[in-house]
Amino acid sequence: MDARCWTMLVMAVAVGLMIGWDVYVAFFNRIPNRVDTISGIMLGWAQQIWTLPFAFGVLGGHLFWPALAGPVFGAVWSIPVLLALAILIGVTGWWYRRKNIGWVAQGPLLVITGVLLGHWLWPQ
Repeated sequence: MDARCWTMLVMAVAVGLMIGWDVYVAFFNRIPNRVDTISGIMLGWAQQIWTLPFAFGVLGGHLFWPALAGPVFGAVWSIPVLLALAILIGVTGWWYRRKNIGWVAQGPLLVITGVLLGHWLWPQ
């Protein structure tokens, strides 16, 4: 078997184990809550660490939005765009916390921003 087949096998086993464990904990756990599931733990972490949803967005943009041309990371405007987005995310997060809007609005903004950056700066 070549490396591609082994990689696909490892990916399938890892995804199957994660889904199986999440279903097991959600339905057969003695404590009836969803906080013990992988998704519940990830949501709790994401609410405390804003880079987590942003990183998942970047990964999603990289994996699932193919490039029409080559990567643009070397472009002159990429550094100002990254700095502007970092400032926008920081200011928006501060504003959300100040207005007590909460995670419902902030999480999707971070993921969408990450998807755009993952596509523009790290395309397949």
